[in-house]
Amino acid sequence: MNKVKLNKYISEYSVKNKKNKPYPVYSVTNSNGFCTEYFTKDVSSKDKENYKLVPFGYFAYNPSRINVGSIDCQEKEDTVIVSPLYTVFKCSDNIDKHYLKYFFKSRYGMNLINSSVSGSVRFNLKFKTLGEFQITERTLEEQKFAVNLFEKINGVISSSNKQLVLLDELIKSRFNEVFSSFQKSKLSDLAEIIMGQSPESSAYNDDGIGLPFFQGKADYGEKYTVTRHYTSKWNKQAKKGYVLMSIRAPVGPVNIASVDCAIGRGLCAINAKPSKANNEFIYNALNNNQDEIIMSGKDGSTFAAINKEQVYSLLLPCAPINLQNEFSDFVHHIDKLKFSKHGGLMYA
Repeated sequence: MNKVKLNKYISEYSVKNKKNKPYPVYSVTNSNGFCTEYFTKDVSSKDKENYKLVPFGYFAYNPSRINVGSIDCQEKEDTVIVSPLYTVFKCSDNIDKHYLKYFFKSRYGMNLINSSVSGSVRFNLKFKTLGEFQITERTLEEQKFAVNLFEKINGVISSSNKQLVLLDELIKSRFNEVFSSFQKSKLSDLAEIIMGQSPESSAYNDDGIGLPFFQGKADYGEKYTVTRHYTSKWNKQAKKGYVLMSIRAPVGPVNIASVDCAIGRGLCAINAKPSKANNEFIYNALNNNQDEIIMSGKDGSTFAAINKEQVYSLLLPCAPINLQNEFSDFVHHIDKLKFSKHGGLMYA
């Protein structure tokens, strides 16, 4: 297949709202594409003559945010407007707009976007640079076939993800059914707690050997970016199987550690006392107690964070260890079911 420059198919469209018509104002995000939810205040009274028009079927992107996927085809309304900072373009009849959208969202497309401005202090992808990207030349029929295939795959992934959510809800339901009637105990009575802190420079190992270093944010999940390693001199360590919890926004349980790791500010590690609890139970108890955890850290401020005393005082059901172990077995069974039914799709 031949490769051609993208400018064979796209052309910039820079028409402003000179008559200041009351078109709806949109933005483009990496998660929601064209959306209006980022505008919490009425902007109808503002001068929008410099805002750019985006007709139905045209593309727009934020030049400084396209590196995270903030590009989309406008299929919400006949015409919308976007900030003057945006770049707007249209595609020719020789390329399917949905095929082009998949191209931009693909790993190949994202690599092209990120490599085009490597070394720059500030990301800013100009339309001329975008037009220089190479794309495989395919017939419209081939493009439409590919789009149809992608849509079917996305449908399978969406259905699979819905099933995974239902299985997670099943775990929560079982937890509440079994443990809701038990009296509560402080977390510190059920587990040992290690509070992370800023690492000491003497513990840093710059040869890439040692414990991976995690610094807390609950939305990291399993997808940590490990940029540093720490030696055994750093005593803030979590062993594989410990529960990791973010103690600053977003507050809440992160996961059960899959590897030994060093923990920094914003994280704490929790390890159940063998005779009183198990870590699977603690993780799910914290998950079920998410709202209460967040509220305990508010203290009248808008930034949620919890301190050591609040972590120690979190209340969890004080249930017999045999019931906890039975629940843990149930969770493991559900996890196996997730993997056997959904395989790689559970991580899509």
